[in-house]
Amino acid sequence: MLTIGFVLIYGVVGGVKSLYSNGDMAAKPKNYGLYEITYFEKNNKAITADENNTNRWKYIIIEWEGLIQIQTMDHSKLYYKTEIDSLTNSLKLESYNDASDTFNLKLINTGPTFRVDAVFKGDTIKAFGNTKQKEDFLLMNRGFNWVNEYPFNR
Repeated sequence: MLTIGFVLIYGVVGGVKSLYSNGDMAAKPKNYGLYEITYFEKNNKAITADENNTNRWKYIIIEWEGLIQIQTMDHSKLYYKTEIDSLTNSLKLESYNDASDTFNLKLINTGPTFRVDAVFKGDTIKAFGNTKQKEDFLLMNRGFNWVNEYPFNR
């Protein structure tokens, strides 16, 4: 009986700790959010939003402290460790796969819009776009129903 009580208490305490370290109550990083890129420029040349283009970024995702994801138009993701450079007010990124793949990314967030400046693999990158909130997603703002009415039941 004592063992069962210990296991239950340990499980509850572990669950609460997990909620504050990884869950909804965890501290969010400074630039937390989903950044949808609407304009992308590489070496002063605009790159169109073609779904098969592996060189154009589609999203920048900052969800956890010390991690950033860059999703390209073909839905592949690049993962980088991040470190804040307070002198230049930018993020220093280092690839998880290749320690020599590093660059600085300056993210200027002005509320509903943002701007990115970087030199990525020798190319000058400039990007603009919109920040996305949870409320911008259909499932979050309309809720989930097992039985959906038109136009959601296809």
